[in-house]
Amino acid sequence: MRRKIARRSNVERAKIARGIRNIRAADRGYKHRIKKIGDRTAVKFLPHEWFLRRGLEDYNKKIFGIFSRENIGELLRNELKAKRRLRILDAGCGTCEFLEELGEIFGEKLELEGITLARPLTVKQLERLEKKLKEEKALTENAKEHIERLKKLRKEFERRVRKADIKVRVGAVEAYNFGKKYDVIFSVGMIVHSSNPWQALENLLNHLKKGGRAYINFGKADILRAPELCRELARHGIEIRGLAKDSYELVRLSEIPIKIT
Repeated sequence: MRRKIARRSNVERAKIARGIRNIRAADRGYKHRIKKIGDRTAVKFLPHEWFLRRGLEDYNKKIFGIFSRENIGELLRNELKAKRRLRILDAGCGTCEFLEELGEIFGEKLELEGITLARPLTVKQLERLEKKLKEEKALTENAKEHIERLKKLRKEFERRVRKADIKVRVGAVEAYNFGKKYDVIFSVGMIVHSSNPWQALENLLNHLKKGGRAYINFGKADILRAPELCRELARHGIEIRGLAKDSYELVRLSEIPIKIT
């Protein structure tokens, strides 16, 4: 009996590990399939560049349901009426297009940070990948084109981070210790893809200052549809206001440590 339980546990761990690898690959800008055809390896790169469409207008659409730049700009201007500077976190920052646009609008009034599972591959890493595929006679035109796109993406990512002075953290939101608290947290379509969405939400909210606000779009699997979770958050001093579909404003009204998982 014990052996069966251990075996099942290993299978579950393997599934989780595969899921994390897939998310990391997606965050780096690619997915691929590998097939063995006789003694030949065939690699097919699949377009997976969702983060290229993650600017201010996209965030505004997901959170407020209006395709514009204004709502998020207005809420930050209102926050700045009472504070000289705001500390902002984007959980699931991708290639930081959203944070760069905030930097262009507000300049040094915002301290910008993001967290992602993995940075885009470096140019050297991509060159090594290209060389390996070539050696294995698996460097198709599809792979060449995709690698070139990813090289441009990495350069653009580095430019954005330097220009807007963005601190990019790499890790899983569920357990990451940021070492500080934030005035405003944004997260669009990220939490639902974490290994433990409830724990990810708990950790983000614990990194909000008292009076701080989180603007979160959960995507299709909206965990705040669970009444027991909403009751637990309310008990810990979190005020919830529905915005667009599957999107919410969460305000931290107290400094009580939040424990919902």
